[in-house]
Amino acid sequence: MNTTTNNSFGALVRAGRNKLDITQQQLADMVGRSRKWMVQVEKGERYDTSEDMRIDPDMVVKIALILDIDPVEALYAVGAPKDTWPDFSHLRLASDNVRVVDITSLTPEQTKLVEGMIDEFRKLNRKVEQ
Repeated sequence: MNTTTNNSFGALVRAGRNKLDITQQQLADMVGRSRKWMVQVEKGERYDTSEDMRIDPDMVVKIALILDIDPVEALYAVGAPKDTWPDFSHLRLASDNVRVVDITSLTPEQTKLVEGMIDEFRKLNRKVEQ
């Protein structure tokens, strides 16, 4: 299942790449793709057809982990349906502050509450970082 990239994901990738001071070519080499492909990911559209760029959720997570981006934020940025998300249970994230919790057994109301709390924490963390 491929999801459509957009400017939100492209901006995350570009910012993460710039923060690590790596080129599009270097990132493309790390994920086993071409520089042209990486440019298309950052722009959110394909050159050959002007259609939206599509990317597999596993690749979204791979790019996010390389760039030290929250994989969940990256998946939200591309609009990947949750049922297409890869299993995070085997991942050891670079940051000890990042935890992965399986909320698939929660009710929709509980899920909404947990997601709301996470969004609030992200907002607070961004304020602290600024």
